[in-house]
Amino acid sequence: MKHIKNLALAAVLALPAAASSAQEATEHLVLVERYGFYPSKIYVEAGDTIVFENRSPNWVRLFSEDPYDNGPDYEDDDPCDDDGENFDGSRDGFSISWFSIGSQRTYQVSACSETRFYAPEVYNSGGTDWNKRIDLIVYGEAPNG
Repeated sequence: MKHIKNLALAAVLALPAAASSAQEATEHLVLVERYGFYPSKIYVEAGDTIVFENRSPNWVRLFSEDPYDNGPDYEDDDPCDDDGENFDGSRDGFSISWFSIGSQRTYQVSACSETRFYAPEVYNSGGTDWNKRIDLIVYGEAPNG
């Protein structure tokens, strides 16, 4: 009986620690528009989730600055691992394939997620400015004021 009470006490004491770490992860809603994102900058930590919602006039897809930097030994469950070949573990590029107007796609932020994006590519819109880069993600807390 004493063993059960100790286990129950340990479980109760562990709840605040588990709840506080779960509360630290934040979900950020980013609207994908014809020429960019709203908000134009978000402040994140590793473990946060970004929800991209398509508010452009057509289907859209997204690319980080270097979406194809991951080598053949890349592992989704360890995105910051240096594979010793094409990826040094410092920036994890990604892309999000076509998604329709009003729909959403999510992205889990890692400690090495790329922070710069190309402007959204909107289907049948006359082209994307591939020279334009958008610094969407900033690691850390938003400045006060």
